[in-house]
Amino acid sequence: GNPSDGWVFSRWEGDWIGTSNSVNITIYKNYNIIGLFQRRDYPLNITIEGEGTVTETIVSQPTTSYTYETIVELTPNPSVGWRFVGWSGDLDGNESPKQVTIDGETNVVVNFERRDYPLNIAIEGEGTVTETIVSQPTKGYSYQTIVELKPNPSEGWRFVEWGGDLTGFE
Repeated sequence: GNPSDGWVFSRWEGDWIGTSNSVNITIYKNYNIIGLFQRRDYPLNITIEGEGTVTETIVSQPTTSYTYETIVELTPNPSVGWRFVGWSGDLDGNESPKQVTIDGETNVVVNFERRDYPLNIAIEGEGTVTETIVSQPTKGYSYQTIVELKPNPSEGWRFVEWGGDLTGFE
């Protein structure tokens, strides 16, 4: 049997039974021979860069395996504090959701990155504040970055308290 793209030869049925891909038959009567083919199954390998998950939804040919030309819709789900930035591997762009047609082994990378948030410091009186990143040293302040703030009052001034999103006297 010679399968078409996306198909694999399975077996012969009818007047000839077997799994050999080719057979030689001497014709001396009418034969009823059926060649059975089945769809190939292909893996969809998903790699996640950053933090999040991907929801896979079959758009056509509803089945639990991904056979040739199955269309799968991928929806990125970033974790809290992360955002989806794009696809790579066998997909590109940043559409969400994105559809992929499984026509062979498919490798998809889903890219998430941490969200950045501003740290706004207003000083009342005279002095400065020293910012020291305690964890995840980076130039920007990503989600859940821990920053230590140290008040530095100018001469003749004293630190009284924190206000805004941060309260207390330490």
